[in-house]
Amino acid sequence: MRKFVSLLLLLNVISAFVMAQHFELRSKINNSPDLSVYLLELKGDKSRLMDSTKSENGNFIFSFDQNAHPGIYRVMLETEKSSNIFDEDPTFFDFVFNNENINLEFDFENPSSTMQVLASTENKLYYEFLRKKEIFGQKYFSLLSVLEYYNEADPFYEKLVDEVVKTGMEYNEYLSETSEKSPQLFTSSVLRFNITPVYIPSEDTNFEEFMRQNFFNLCDFNVPELIYSNLITKKIISYLGFFMNPSFNQEQQEDEIIIALGNMYDHVSVNDEVFNFALDFLVNGFQRFGMEKVLVYLADNYITGECETDNEKIMKERLEAFKKMEIGNKGNNIVLMDENNQVKRLYDIDNDYSLVIFWSTECPHCKKMLPQLRSWISEHGNISVYAVSIDKFKANWEEYLLMNHLPWINVYEENGWEGKAAKNYNVYATPGLFLLDKEHRIIAKPIGFKELKRDFNSLMSK
Repeated sequence: MRKFVSLLLLLNVISAFVMAQHFELRSKINNSPDLSVYLLELKGDKSRLMDSTKSENGNFIFSFDQNAHPGIYRVMLETEKSSNIFDEDPTFFDFVFNNENINLEFDFENPSSTMQVLASTENKLYYEFLRKKEIFGQKYFSLLSVLEYYNEADPFYEKLVDEVVKTGMEYNEYLSETSEKSPQLFTSSVLRFNITPVYIPSEDTNFEEFMRQNFFNLCDFNVPELIYSNLITKKIISYLGFFMNPSFNQEQQEDEIIIALGNMYDHVSVNDEVFNFALDFLVNGFQRFGMEKVLVYLADNYITGECETDNEKIMKERLEAFKKMEIGNKGNNIVLMDENNQVKRLYDIDNDYSLVIFWSTECPHCKKMLPQLRSWISEHGNISVYAVSIDKFKANWEEYLLMNHLPWINVYEENGWEGKAAKNYNVYATPGLFLLDKEHRIIAKPIGFKELKRDFNSLMSK
């Protein structure tokens, strides 16, 4: 009996301990309509829906269990009249969670600027930082703007330079001194990550060139906890912005970005976890914009040594695939069955050009492009089309072919994205287009129908 009572007491203690590890976010929204409220986890440029609820008289609560990691989270506020939270940017605010209860009050129309932190050490510091950052940014860039057009011979010019430097120094001192007071806080890591070299105006270099060379000098990337925020990705985007030029063509812009990536490497590679996170972000972004030259550079320079984790292995395989599919290389043969269960080989095509298309009936861009392509192809007898469906369900593909005349080779990859054909051609989005010459070498990888016509016309004009 005593053992049983002792066991009950032990279980009660454990239960109380576990319950104590749950934390809450309590919020009061002023001037609020009826709302659906969503809690999102931020990780770089991605967000994951964690929980949702309804506000009652402007109040809502979210709970965090003991497994919730410290980081910056986001709350989305959706009225009945607003669109889905994943279609447009609704009203939202960010906050820091780091194993403490949080109590907030704000106005619906502008949560961040009206935010009152009633309870939470992290968020009192975080919102103080956001307001200081906004004030600094307005003053600093206003001064830089005036300085750019100010006459250097004017006696006031030197005072203006001093004010620019003073403003930058004071902001960095605030970030450094405040973070040192409570170094264990997650928000202190946020503050330290925002410290930036102070630009001293001179005849030798302008602000943009200074930042191109010095932007990361005071930035510590050895902070894997910041992966659970959008800070690292925003920092990278800000830096790449100093290399973007709207007057550049694609090749010139890619050359500039490669310079930026070369400057960035030593900084982002100090921590393996952060490095792999940054590399994944870069690869996804440059793939989305069709910057193949940049992707090949990443494959050659950002992947070194042996893979230690599954994520590193996957990333290495992706980048090596980009290299194999570089323009000028020979495209892999594809051998698949058509709608009549006949084997169709890409290499059997004997024409001046072959166009390989990866598509799906679930892809609206594909279904918009195919009729345009059908009309265009009918005017060009020197191109043969080899269209690979990666539909999840074969019946969807078969039904589409019955309802829509596609006068070329149509084949089905039953393993979809994981199939040999999609992997060999490094396809991660549809439509995927590859223009091959008579020897099946890759001569263009247009991202859409418009680019296909442009690339083909360029070939014909040579």
